[in-house]
Amino acid sequence: MTRQIVKYIALMIHPGLVTPSPIERCMQLAYNAKLNSGCLSRQVGAVITNAAYSVKAVGWNDVPSGQVPCNLRDVCTFCENKDENTYSQFELEDPEFVEAIEAINRELETKELYGHAYPYCFKDVYNGLKDDKNQVYTRSLHAEENAFLQLPKYGGTGIIGGNLFTTASPCELCAKKAYQLGIKNIFYIDPYPGISFRHILKFGKDKNPNINLFYGAIGSAYVSLYTQRMAVKDELELLTDLNGKSVRKYMAPKIEPEFNVRDVRYLLKESEFTFESREIISIIDHVKLQSINKDKAISSIPINFYWSGSSFEDMKQLEFRRYKQDAEDKAKPEGSNPQDAYQVNPPYDFIVHNTEPQPFFGKFILETPLETNEVCEYIIETDLKDAPHIMNPYYATIVQIKTDSLLMTVRVRENVIENVERVVYASQNMSPDMEVERTAINPVEKDGYKVYTLYQDHPNLNYTYCLRWRFCQYKMNS
Repeated sequence: MTRQIVKYIALMIHPGLVTPSPIERCMQLAYNAKLNSGCLSRQVGAVITNAAYSVKAVGWNDVPSGQVPCNLRDVCTFCENKDENTYSQFELEDPEFVEAIEAINRELETKELYGHAYPYCFKDVYNGLKDDKNQVYTRSLHAEENAFLQLPKYGGTGIIGGNLFTTASPCELCAKKAYQLGIKNIFYIDPYPGISFRHILKFGKDKNPNINLFYGAIGSAYVSLYTQRMAVKDELELLTDLNGKSVRKYMAPKIEPEFNVRDVRYLLKESEFTFESREIISIIDHVKLQSINKDKAISSIPINFYWSGSSFEDMKQLEFRRYKQDAEDKAKPEGSNPQDAYQVNPPYDFIVHNTEPQPFFGKFILETPLETNEVCEYIIETDLKDAPHIMNPYYATIVQIKTDSLLMTVRVRENVIENVERVVYASQNMSPDMEVERTAINPVEKDGYKVYTLYQDHPNLNYTYCLRWRFCQYKMNS
């Protein structure tokens, strides 16, 4: 029990962390198979596997192949056309049964069905006529019975020592068949009323199958817990910026000092995200960062930007410069720019690491490393491409470096987005369970734009600051 609890808590925190057990996988097949049933009373699914959990047959409770299931036959159409392909010869020719169906139809004329058909259960009607409770009159095969019959029908192999998975425990008739076929383990979800367990499946001390009440994830829980939100490789690449395809780069001698969050602080981190339309989107990223480690110069400066669901089409550099921060404290001629006192533009390379949908990464490689108290200031403009299938539109900054101020702005020309929120997550994984703040934002009209702003003075480290919205429905459809 403890292991199961730990497993499912881990899956709630990180769906897809482990794969389903063979028992869960096979029972999920049985759970899905029951949806094929046309029975009016209960839908049941069954799966038969060998000892290695390899599926050999699938069945569900339904009428024999080629006959019309009960949920597609109704009282009204019986009385109107008496179709020989839909109803049995007995139903069409037995006067007592015909009279019974017509009596039900007359009663229905006084009722309001609100568009529903009224299928009938032959077993119920016939037992009602005979004042009987005989199960033999059912039109359907049981799910386990149907699965057993698939084996000889399609040339299946023997299943001695195999497993039976059924969403409802087997009745007396199906239990006898499972026993005869040499089923070793029976797994079930719902108990079926009857004496099949004590009378058939627990007969004597030898060769009895093991009877197991199923425990595990099933149905929508199975899908939610075991569906990865992101491919494992992509998630690890986001967390580490490592990619197996670039292994030669990691094996090569490292010439540059490593970028370390303790070596810098952001004086400014400002992003302006502009929607001219769903097709024309851009971001201007303005950043100032300072080298503060006296023992280590910085020669590579990573940048990143998060925009959910779109690709990055084009990137251009608007400005790049560097200067000594302490130069601003020295006397300057009136009207001069303090940054001009130490203006350097050394050669550098700007490398784009990822232009796929989701996060965008880049890196400045400096020929002359940044020294202590030296400031690097850059402005980057990126063109974005929106995809109409976006499920969770946002753009975000994960704060991992000491930052003086963070400003995120969304400017919208047209009526493209709505319900804009400021969301702060106390975790990098942006899980809704980790929300610490969530606030709606009202726009400000400025220069023909609706402007939404998120400002944070000295933001918390390892927090994610996010502007999130919903696209207007008419734009999604277009």
